[in-house]
Amino acid sequence: MQNTEPFTDDDLRAWDWRADLKADERTIPWLARQTGRAQNTVYLYAWGKATPTIEWLREVARILGKSVAA
Repeated sequence: MQNTEPFTDDDLRAWDWRADLKADERTIPWLARQTGRAQNTVYLYAWGKATPTIEWLREVARILGKSVAA
């Protein structure tokens, strides 16, 4: 998602964070370490088997250099 405005919660829920992770040449294990989540949990998020919390999505956005609305 190309967006110059800060991500809102709705933007974060619709955001394809997996594509941005791949574009940054990062991996699920790397993201799990950065967010303090178990790799299994992050894989479940990536596969759509579990829904990430909005707080986790905000953290991922910040880690990947996205602007997040306050």
